[in-house]
Amino acid sequence: MEYSAAAYRNSEPIGQVLREYIPHNAVVLEVASGTGQHSGYFSKVLQPKLKLWIPSDCDSLTQESRLAWVHHARSEGGRISDPLEIDASEQLWKSIESDEYRPKELFELEISCIVNINMIHISPWKCTEGLLAAASRILVPNGMLYLYGPFRQHGVDTVPSNEAFDVSLKSRNPEWGLRYLEDVIDLAKNSGFELEKVISMPANNLSVIFKLELS
Repeated sequence: MEYSAAAYRNSEPIGQVLREYIPHNAVVLEVASGTGQHSGYFSKVLQPKLKLWIPSDCDSLTQESRLAWVHHARSEGGRISDPLEIDASEQLWKSIESDEYRPKELFELEISCIVNINMIHISPWKCTEGLLAAASRILVPNGMLYLYGPFRQHGVDTVPSNEAFDVSLKSRNPEWGLRYLEDVIDLAKNSGFELEKVISMPANNLSVIFKLELS
């Protein structure tokens, strides 16, 4: 079971925001769960508002760690499902949108919240496009989309540490890098979301909360 000091440090600040904003009896789909460390933590601390936390990722290298965190969380009373395989860039998220692939224990559940932590800057832009498009299909009306990570903002100086991080990301993959928050907001609006709140977080990160507009 893989452990990250950074994930440990940001878990409580993120948890404080989620405690306030997730709906009661929430079924939360986490997209890009990585090692699963956040999943295990939130499946415990977001109770009693949380009904079920559903981790997901497409990285086979961290699959064993995700499962280990699920089993560990369950042993401590966490409300958590087995991890799903979801590639945010795909046009159809089969494991959640297709009855053929969706686990039977999730059939009757409606997704009221989608959480995405530290993915947007460490993935091609098509993953953000896929995330917003799928979220608009999957979430219940007035459902919540929560994004967390570092962003650029027009008219706001980017701190040196984030500038250096951006250079490092692009050296690893030219399709990665810090995104402008305004671009993400525009994409979300085009997918039917309304911006509810932007919250400054420790270490120059942001929590960005959207609600799916009622149709």
